[in-house]
Amino acid sequence: MEQLSLYDFIQKEEDPLYQKLSSVTESTSMTVEAYHISINEAKFYEITSDDEHVAASDLEDCYNKLTSLLTTY
Repeated sequence: MEQLSLYDFIQKEEDPLYQKLSSVTESTSMTVEAYHISINEAKFYEITSDDEHVAASDLEDCYNKLTSLLTTY
């Protein structure tokens, strides 16, 4: 069964995580729990941890993949 978030029902632009992700640039990065998020030279978002290395094509894709990783046990 999939875990839902409050932001599944309201605009995700109101989600503080989405807002922080939208501020990441090629020269900045952020960390959420065990995940480090950055934008590489090819303009892909990279989500990395000791166990994961996931690429995302844009902000929406990054948000969806990161929230999935954060809610997976």
